[in-house]
Amino acid sequence: MSVPAPPPAPPEAPPAPTDVSLAPALALPAKRSRVGGLTTGLRAIAASAFFFSVMSLLVKLAAEEGIPSMQIVLVRCAVMTACSLALLRHVGVSPLGRGRATLLLRGTVGATALSLLFFALGRLPLGDATAIHYTAPLWTTLGAGFFLNERIGKAISAGIVLSLAGVVLVAKPSVLFGGASLEAWGVAAAVVGSLLSGISHVLVRKLRKTDHPVVVVLWLSWVGVALALPFVAVEGWAAPTAYGWALLIGTGLTTQVAQVLMTRGFHEVEAGRASAVGYLQVVFAFGWSALVFGVLPDMWTLAGAALIVASTVLIARRS
Repeated sequence: MSVPAPPPAPPEAPPAPTDVSLAPALALPAKRSRVGGLTTGLRAIAASAFFFSVMSLLVKLAAEEGIPSMQIVLVRCAVMTACSLALLRHVGVSPLGRGRATLLLRGTVGATALSLLFFALGRLPLGDATAIHYTAPLWTTLGAGFFLNERIGKAISAGIVLSLAGVVLVAKPSVLFGGASLEAWGVAAAVVGSLLSGISHVLVRKLRKTDHPVVVVLWLSWVGVALALPFVAVEGWAAPTAYGWALLIGTGLTTQVAQVLMTRGFHEVEAGRASAVGYLQVVFAFGWSALVFGVLPDMWTLAGAALIVASTVLIARRS
């Protein structure tokens, strides 16, 4: 009497991937594709520039409501922390991270750069503060070249120079175009904040080897909460109106999207190229100024915007 053969063993499940894609959370493809001349990474950077511009608009409106800057930072970072934890749970990634020393350093440097920028915006004309802040890509490119051994090609260097020139024309700092003298502490805060922002971008690029992009954003947000709390405790809490709360929560949500997209872009694109494309935020910013505040661009602004767009196209064609 023959014994029936045992049923075949079920196929083994494929091993779990070590790098969880952001596609379920952000609907971004994991592969590096090219659409309209832009890779996935550059598209993410360009999209982050748009959301950062919306964030800046909401911050300006919140400040006009009388909400202190550090309170804006606190609520913004708290919303980002909640969103990041929810996203990480959705994609099944531990929030603790792997490169914890670098994560903590990046969070501290990034949150400090943000606080210094807010300090400078309260003491300098918007144009001067913007022009100084957007020297950050210069520090990012130099830092990536020296510390990450990323090649600084001629196209990237030319793109950064064009972008910086465009920012100066758009912002029209009074130190170049005439006007009152600048407050020394405001200039110092803007310069140091720009330097720290550039270092922060280099650290984001380094973290691509160890950590999920949302983990990087999470560490920035919770460190920002920890740094802002003492200032809010000393200054006191200014109770926002319903409109004020909408602005604060909107600031947190738009920053979350912008930070995740920016981090995703820096994970895929060299730091210098990614930073230069991020200059598009300036173009979006004066667009909001025209639409919301009725401030129409002059010829200097239009010329600067043209330089920024030209630099983005130049870098995209060389990517």
